[in-house]
Amino acid sequence: MRSLLAFSALAAALVLNAPMRVQAADGASFDDTAKFLAGMPPSPNSPLAPLTREASWQQHAKHFDASWTGLENGQLGKVRAWTARNMTAPPWA
Repeated sequence: MRSLLAFSALAAALVLNAPMRVQAADGASFDDTAKFLAGMPPSPNSPLAPLTREASWQQHAKHFDASWTGLENGQLGKVRAWTARNMTAPPWA
C-alpha cells in the first residue's frame, strides 16, 4: 500500500511538472482537476480535456489503472468477497 501511495505521489508530481499548456487549465472545476490528476478523464467540456490527448497524461492514466487493478485483484476483491460471505446482517440487528 505504501508503494501505491508513493507511486501516486510521484505520478502526480510528474504530471504537474510536465511541460504542458498550464493556461489551458484556467477555469477547470475542482472535480475535473481531481479526475485529471487521478488519471480519469475530466468532463468533455473541461479546459483540461485537451490535455488528456497528450502522451504523458495517457501514460499517467495507464499507470493509475494498472495500480488500481493490482490493488483490486490483490486486496480489495478479497475484502469484498469476505464481506459478502460474512457480513450478511448488521451486528446490532
